[in-house]
Amino acid sequence: MKNKLKLMMSATGLISVLALPGLAQASDGTITFAGAVSGSTCTVVLNGSASSTGTVTLPTVSLSQLASAGATAGATHFTLDLSGCTNNSLVNAFFESGAGVDPATGNLINTTAGGATNVVVQLFPANNLTTQIKPGLTSQAKAPDVTGTSPFSGTLNYVAQYYALAAATAGAFSSPVTYSLTYN
Repeated sequence: MKNKLKLMMSATGLISVLALPGLAQASDGTITFAGAVSGSTCTVVLNGSASSTGTVTLPTVSLSQLASAGATAGATHFTLDLSGCTNNSLVNAFFESGAGVDPATGNLINTTAGGATNVVVQLFPANNLTTQIKPGLTSQAKAPDVTGTSPFSGTLNYVAQYYALAAATAGAFSSPVTYSLTYN
């Protein structure tokens, strides 16, 4: 009986050692995530509406305007209007990555089933139409900060435009992007 017990314990020990080889591997590094949570707040509305969420409607453009890779059309101005900002912060918007964003390029992709193809939407700060905002990147381009003495208000100005990846095909276009206000 003692031998059977010893044999079972040895077998259990051997199985445990063989089943857990991944736990003994060395690590290649450590990542520390750092940030802060601010007590600052602002009220934000899109394009002077009554909501922080909405639709920016780009114009309907012809296929001839997006007939080749790199062609742009339909540049449309939009704003995030801020009010009641507190704590004397520098305020800006951070556009986040998500289902409507190509992570490699930062372009907004068409999420409309059967919609236009070979076309994306690009975002820019209105004061810099050569530096694209690439949602999800911590170093993304941004509009000039809104700042002031509490309480303060201001406007963040942006432009969205169609961008052809190749000759575009006709159809509807829709792409969501999420943003958050940042306070520095």
